[in-house]
Amino acid sequence: MKQIILSRLIDNGNQTTGQAFLCDGFKTHMYFSTLELPNKNNRKWVSCIPAGKYMCKVRQSDKYGTHLHIQDVPGRSMILMHYGNYNSDTKGCILVGEKFAKLNKDDDFDVTNSRKTMKKILDFINGDDNIELIINEPLKYI
Repeated sequence: MKQIILSRLIDNGNQTTGQAFLCDGFKTHMYFSTLELPNKNNRKWVSCIPAGKYMCKVRQSDKYGTHLHIQDVPGRSMILMHYGNYNSDTKGCILVGEKFAKLNKDDDFDVTNSRKTMKKILDFINGDDNIELIINEPLKYI
């Protein structure tokens, strides 16, 4: 089964950054960066989704083209993994990109080459509707 493993790194109150990798069994095919909203207890439109395990299906829309639809998110609907560069490009979805950079004039990191990264993910998935997404919360140091 193909999997996307997303490790959230930092939630700064404005957004959550993460690193993810796409794998098939024990073989890792690519790494990419992610950008989400901050954790605000899964509130619609303003929060990232809870950490956990989800299934994803390939979906098509006029707005985002081909992307992934994250299934069965508790208390939420239409949570997607799609292209976008800035935290203002999401209302609870996961944005993907090649790496982090400061692209606009705020102090937050953005993701680069988002459309290209989404295409690479979809090329590897190749229409498979059996994609497992595992999201881990940031590590807490004591």
